[in-house]
Amino acid sequence: MQKKENGVSRRDVIKGAAAGAGILAFGQLGAGISRAAQPPQKWDKETDVVVIGYGAAGAASAIAAKEAGANVLIIDKASVPGGASQLSGGIIYAADTAIQKQQGVEDSADAMIKYFEAANRGLMDKEILRTMADNSADVINWLMELGMKEYQLQIAGAEDMPEFERVTPAVKRAHVIKGLGRKMMEKLRKAVSDRNIEENMRVEAKELISDPVRNIMGVLATGRDKKDIAIKAHRGVIICAGGYSFNKELVRSFAAMFTDAVPVGDPHSTGDGMIIGAGEGAALTCFGGPELAVGLPGLVYGPGRSRHIRALFLYANPVVFVDQTGNRFANESSYYAHLTPMVAAQRNASIIFDNEVYRKVEWPSYIVGSSPELKEELASGVIKKADTIKGLATMLDIDPNSLEVTLNAYNEAAKNGKDPQFGKTKALGPVNAPPFYGGSIGATMLQCYGGLKINNKAQVIDVFGNVIPRLYAAGAVTGTVYTYPGSGTLLNTCFVFGRLAGKLAAEEKTI
Repeated sequence: MQKKENGVSRRDVIKGAAAGAGILAFGQLGAGISRAAQPPQKWDKETDVVVIGYGAAGAASAIAAKEAGANVLIIDKASVPGGASQLSGGIIYAADTAIQKQQGVEDSADAMIKYFEAANRGLMDKEILRTMADNSADVINWLMELGMKEYQLQIAGAEDMPEFERVTPAVKRAHVIKGLGRKMMEKLRKAVSDRNIEENMRVEAKELISDPVRNIMGVLATGRDKKDIAIKAHRGVIICAGGYSFNKELVRSFAAMFTDAVPVGDPHSTGDGMIIGAGEGAALTCFGGPELAVGLPGLVYGPGRSRHIRALFLYANPVVFVDQTGNRFANESSYYAHLTPMVAAQRNASIIFDNEVYRKVEWPSYIVGSSPELKEELASGVIKKADTIKGLATMLDIDPNSLEVTLNAYNEAAKNGKDPQFGKTKALGPVNAPPFYGGSIGATMLQCYGGLKINNKAQVIDVFGNVIPRLYAAGAVTGTVYTYPGSGTLLNTCFVFGRLAGKLAAEEKTI
């Protein structure tokens, strides 16, 4: 029974404040997942720490909690572990690491902070950022101890763009694990198994369970048999349930520009963790920044379907992006996190390239899901081919004269080595060797920004700015950045805050 003050319980007050902040719009968006449950008369299962979600953040949390002496249970609604982490590039953004030192790369946590602050326009929480930077090197050490010893270093994002190099020199901070996300999760799952951590798949968390003074006591979940399970967490609950890019209603509410973007990754990324946390009055943060989501431009294969076109815009090859009027709208070799929102803002955009690009690009390696030499794409009309620019324009339903003017201006810029329109420098080559190719492009969406507000100890914060007792979160379910500084940022948050959450939850007093 909830304790009443002047006829209103504390939970009612929390929920009223959350509703005022727009948080309980989740009541309509989350298939009924909207409020915390009261303690049951009898618990169906008990443990020290419950981890919701079994991707990189969930694995890191569980391992840290177990090593700190707690009994741990991981639950996940999917049938197999891995989540979006399994499908990722296995990249961790980290500074001043042993790997960098081995390869002669000079770096520091302070330099990483300078770049992140610039990339996020000064909007990031400074304590969160400091924690991400200061703990990143130890994350790499930890992963190496778990068997992930080989890494390739690369520039992760926009560090080498002039506006950021004026702030701090570009440094290779993207640590790409050999075997990518698949191998990373394989090693993490082995570490979980080696520590005898219990895992229950196809168990879906529905609500948090808390006592009258809002101590988090456990989780109400639905098991494989669709029956409710009340799981008691004697020390704490850690939410690692991923993002919300596959929940169209949430995307429309928080990242409307990407409503028509094609989500890629884990289809279980439906915002459950945000919804569950909001039901306990958790604050949300990092929405509405300079960008709303991170993704990649993709060839449009049909309604709701697209494929990555990595080689065409990641600095290597001269291509042109045009809008439906036949005019360029962006620097085509921009960092993908900056370029994709520009593509998303277009209702009908196209990519144009010539035979030189077609001949040298290794299509099956670079375009996810493409056919060798684009034979299937050409046969189906996903890619158009014509001997002249005007002919291609007609096939793409673009004004032929406008596209020809655009290409002539671009080729003149390429000849002079200077792009006065968008300042393109990388891959500023001509597009003038027939035959010409083109196709519709749209945005693919890897991750929407925003989520549960946490502090630098991975504790979830409520709408009044207070810590919600015994509730932690890590990874894509949290709001940490307003824009994506570079590949590996998300896995940084998974590991840094996952490990913190596990350790600190295990140290909570038993209830």
